[in-house]
Amino acid sequence: MANNPIKIEDLYPILRQRLQEGTIHFAYRKKSGELRIAHGTTSLEHIPEESHPSGYGPEKSNTQAYWDLNVGGWRAFNPLCVVWVQGVANANLLESEREAIVTYMVEHL
Repeated sequence: MANNPIKIEDLYPILRQRLQEGTIHFAYRKKSGELRIAHGTTSLEHIPEESHPSGYGPEKSNTQAYWDLNVGGWRAFNPLCVVWVQGVANANLLESEREAIVTYMVEHL
């Protein structure tokens, strides 16, 4: 993680760009409060062709859809709930969240 902490509200624009560019590890808090650590993308070159969006689904406000590489399916989150993006320092993480992310990264990289 980088040394310059970023405000939590500034994480989503960074994540959105990185999802479009390729694959990225990130974390967000689910509605239940549970931390969800994901490896995702919105770049079609990393999504199986049979799972490419058709453009006919309903548009949902206040959500960001992404292809989850860990589960091989589409997932969505509230952009305001992003708490961590790989390579971007965030001083607002709870200690338990920081530990979960470190454990995840050790297991997946």
